[in-house]
Amino acid sequence: MKRFLPILWIAAFAALSFSQDWQIIKVGDDVYKPNEGFFIDANTGWYVGSEGVVVKTTDGAETYTVVREPVDGSPTWKDVAFANANVGYACAYGGFIFKTTDGGLTWTNVGDTTNYTADLIDIAVVDENIVYAAGKSGTLLKTTDGGASWTKSDFAFGKDLDGGLGFCNANIGVVAQDGNDGQTWYTNDGGATWNEVLLTFPPGTNSSRIYDVCAGGDSTIVVVGYHYVKFVSQDGGKTYTQSGDYTFEYERGITIDILDENTFFVAGTEGHVEKTTDGGATWTTIDAPSGRTPTFIDFIDVNTG
Repeated sequence: MKRFLPILWIAAFAALSFSQDWQIIKVGDDVYKPNEGFFIDANTGWYVGSEGVVVKTTDGAETYTVVREPVDGSPTWKDVAFANANVGYACAYGGFIFKTTDGGLTWTNVGDTTNYTADLIDIAVVDENIVYAAGKSGTLLKTTDGGASWTKSDFAFGKDLDGGLGFCNANIGVVAQDGNDGQTWYTNDGGATWNEVLLTFPPGTNSSRIYDVCAGGDSTIVVVGYHYVKFVSQDGGKTYTQSGDYTFEYERGITIDILDENTFFVAGTEGHVEKTTDGGATWTTIDAPSGRTPTFIDFIDVNTG
């Protein structure tokens, strides 16, 4: 089992509207490396990571409990999301998809690893029964029965689907490739058909890599990539507007959270965090003090995250 020294910072967000301050409430002294996290409310959250570790907090990140110990040689868990306080899903390398029905205390593999073994990178939980998972080798899986069975999309993506996955509802969603061509696809019929959309990065930038996709509201999609470039779609990924400032340096946006069709948070390298409350027309920088690259960002309301 691997333990990782201080590489994780967890911050509580206080009085954003006024002081825009962050408070560091945990400095990793002997913690597990996280890959993704999810909060269901201001107190309860989880993160998953290397060798299948699952860590849970019930006091707003003041303390954490390892509810699933990592196992040497087990697949790395890459993403996690919950439908409610009890039912959640996580995807992993090797085609594994895990499900919990007791708030993360126990997990069962519901992935069809007999037929699908590609590394899975992102998961989108629409509700207790409808879940999408995307990963390498153009793999996009869907269940409509809570993981009892999975169907692989027969669309010829032709690329690794490792740039992000987000669904507004059971029908409207976007998946992206972490390549250097700004490649995304959208569906408005629950994945029955997909349509390609190439995002045009600003002139002078030298990378078009996409690092995260997030969906919210009825049809809002936000994509973040290299150079802190952000794209916003209000029509389910059919069209995008490049939003806010960007840089020509070797910096990148890493993670997105959407509260509603107007309020988004984006975090990236060097502790860079931005917020918009007007759908991306303007952005406010709220850099976190640690200067480290966030692994995930998740907000419960406009102030608390």
